[in-house]
Amino acid sequence: RGYKSIAVPGALAALAYALERYGTISLARALAPAIDIAEFGFRMNTTELANVETYAAKLQAGGCLADTFLKGFTGLWPPEHVFCSGDLAATLRRIARLGPDEFYHGRIADEIETDMVRNGGYVRKADLVQVRAIERPPLRGSYRGLDIITFPYPGGGGSLLEMLNILESFPPELLRGESLDRLHLLLEAGRITLHDLIAPTVPLPLLDRELAEKSHGAERARLIRFDRALRDREISDTDAAPYLVIGTTQVSVADRDGNVVALTQTIGASLGSGVATPGLGFAYNSNLDAFNYTNPLSPFFLAPGKVPATTLAPTIVLKDGKPFLAFGSAGSERIVPSMAVVLSAIADRGDDLRQAVATPRAVWGFDDQGQKGYLELAGEITPERAAALEKQGFRRSYEQGFPARWIDLMVFGGTNALLIDPDGHTFTGVGDPRRQGVAVAPGPPE
Repeated sequence: RGYKSIAVPGALAALAYALERYGTISLARALAPAIDIAEFGFRMNTTELANVETYAAKLQAGGCLADTFLKGFTGLWPPEHVFCSGDLAATLRRIARLGPDEFYHGRIADEIETDMVRNGGYVRKADLVQVRAIERPPLRGSYRGLDIITFPYPGGGGSLLEMLNILESFPPELLRGESLDRLHLLLEAGRITLHDLIAPTVPLPLLDRELAEKSHGAERARLIRFDRALRDREISDTDAAPYLVIGTTQVSVADRDGNVVALTQTIGASLGSGVATPGLGFAYNSNLDAFNYTNPLSPFFLAPGKVPATTLAPTIVLKDGKPFLAFGSAGSERIVPSMAVVLSAIADRGDDLRQAVATPRAVWGFDDQGQKGYLELAGEITPERAAALEKQGFRRSYEQGFPARWIDLMVFGGTNALLIDPDGHTFTGVGDPRRQGVAVAPGPPE
């Protein structure tokens, strides 16, 4: 990781644009709670502490981040420790006072460039001044009569629609029950979808249109057979090279005025690049890792001005034309299958939101050894069914039993979701228990 993995940061520009275009409060007011948390601190939950423990060596190599997250630069803080960052609070105050231009055009940009030059990073002030938020028309699709509004390229909304279209090609009864065939279908649909994303047959900016077509999903669904797993060459003649974007969080929000937001952001790997500019207080992303560096013919090959393709798929679902569900997930290439499992549980099984988010997952993904299925051994996903799936040809599976370490549960995604009652005034929020997600409601208006 380190400085050479850092792409030009764009999240601040996007959030500031959204606030100015659609918000009702000032940037300073919006940043005030974050400034308080940075200055006065917060206690990490056990998932966050597990992340710090797992990547402690990365923090130590990153220099100043270790001062915040590690005790004495090398040790782990106890669970009751309050983490503070005066540097981050000061940076946010500067942005609150001077606006995002301070980050992209002003002294913060100068400090970023100085640090990048000193440490071999690629980002320069000339890059930062070119950052513009782009408002893209969303992708639209449907599933079992629900209207889907999702995030287009460079996000993974097209892949989400493709997987849902594949699932919709099968009767809802198949996805309603607790059967081996249901697990087989979820794995195979996720496998086809992932392959179509990382080994595309058309240029990436045009891929959404192809993936979102119902006819394409139906065609891909016809490949699936339930007596055995498909062979790789039955899915495609093109080899699929994996890429990873895993340091991701999801926020789903609604308010009494009918506004709904699904927001997914990522800094790439866990803890991003693992480095920060002294005095600024935030970790840089590692999003250059999402590019291919060896094959100029790859659609993911690095080029000037290119935006990293991701699987981020923040989504709003409409029912009878009204907002019904806002959701998204963390989990790298397992984002799309995690979300599809949740929506299928709601639409096909009639699960409530808590059940849908918590239901054990069978998702497709990969690691540095290749592609594999990921199985949560709980509920209907029994060891016997896992063995049966292996016998069918899903031979390289990651099986997680319980009790489990928090760091191991993270591979199954982090789907934070918000359900809106038809009356438009009752909200149900569910944070994914795999990452100790939470739901929070404000007090009554003053």
